[in-house]
Amino acid sequence: MEKDGMHQGPGGAEANGLAMMHELPILSFQVEPQDAGRTYRTVLRSRYGMSRTLLRRLQRGGALHVDGRALSVDDPAAPGARVDVFVPYEPTPVPPEDLPVAIVHEDRHILIANKPPGMLVHPTSMEPTGSLTAALVHHLTRTGETPFVGPVTRLDKGTSGLVLCAKNPYAHYRLSRQMESGLLERVYLAFVCGWLEADAGSIDAPVRRVEGTLSRREVGGGGQRAVTHYRVLGRYQGRGGTRASLVQVRLETGRTHQIRVHFAHVGHPLLGDGVYGAPREGPELERPALHGSELRFLHPVDGRALHFTAPLPGDMQDVLAQMRAVTA
Repeated sequence: MEKDGMHQGPGGAEANGLAMMHELPILSFQVEPQDAGRTYRTVLRSRYGMSRTLLRRLQRGGALHVDGRALSVDDPAAPGARVDVFVPYEPTPVPPEDLPVAIVHEDRHILIANKPPGMLVHPTSMEPTGSLTAALVHHLTRTGETPFVGPVTRLDKGTSGLVLCAKNPYAHYRLSRQMESGLLERVYLAFVCGWLEADAGSIDAPVRRVEGTLSRREVGGGGQRAVTHYRVLGRYQGRGGTRASLVQVRLETGRTHQIRVHFAHVGHPLLGDGVYGAPREGPELERPALHGSELRFLHPVDGRALHFTAPLPGDMQDVLAQMRAVTA
C-alpha cells in the first residue's frame, strides 16, 4: 500500500468522503510539448511522481484545472496548457500549542524547524503536549495556512537539530521517496566518549530491539541492516583526563537509536547517554550529545538542490568550552 503522508483522525471528514479543499493548488505546471497525446493522469504519475493514492483523491473529490477549466485526469494533455491540481486533504489532528520554535526555512510546500533537545516531534499518549508538531500546527494556523504537518525526518526527544516537514500530502510523498532511495542526506554532530582511533570509518552492524523493551536497541543477529559513516572533527580532553571525540556522522540507514547504539557497540557511547553506557564522569550533559546539523535534498516540487545547516546548540557548545583540543 502506498503512503501519501495523510494524517487522519478517526471519524474525520475524510472518513465521510468530505476532505477539505484548499485555495492553493498542491501542484502547478505547464504541459511539456513531449506530453502531447498523453492523459493528465499519465503526466501526473510519470513526470511529477504523483502517487496512485493522491490520484484517487483527485478523482474522488479534487479538481484538475487546465487554463482555468475543470477537466478529467483522463483527458488528453494539451501542450502549453497551464495545469493546477487541487487535492483534498485534512489538517493534522493535533491541537495547536503556542510554543517557541525556530523555523529555518519555509515555503508553500515544506518547512524546516530546528528542534531543541527535550521536545518530542510527535505527541504520544504518555506526553500528549509540548511536541514540535503542535507548535507547527499553531504556526500554520496563525499564518492562515491549512495546518498540515507531515514530518519526513524525525529525531529522538533528546536529540536537537533539523526536522524536515511537508505542508501537503504531495510534498510528503515526494520527500518520503527521496528518503527511501537515499537522496535525502542527513548529517549529525555527536560527542562520543574517548578518542576514536581512526580519523574516519564506517560501522556496519545490524540493530534489533532489546527483548522485553519498547524502545531500547542493540547490535545483534536477526536485526535490521544498519550502516553509520563517521569522520572525526576533533579530539578533546577535559578536567580529570576525560577524553571525547567530536564526530560528523552520515547515515546510510535510519534505524531507531542507530547512532547511539553503533558508537556504544564500538566502545564509544555518546556523552550523556546513560542508557547506552556513557560514564557519569566528564562534562555534564542531560541528554545524549547528538545534533542533526545538516539536511540535503531536492525540493519536492521544483527539484532544486537544497542544503540547510544548524549550529551546535548551547549545551553541546558548553561541552566544547569545558575541554581542550589535542593532537592525538
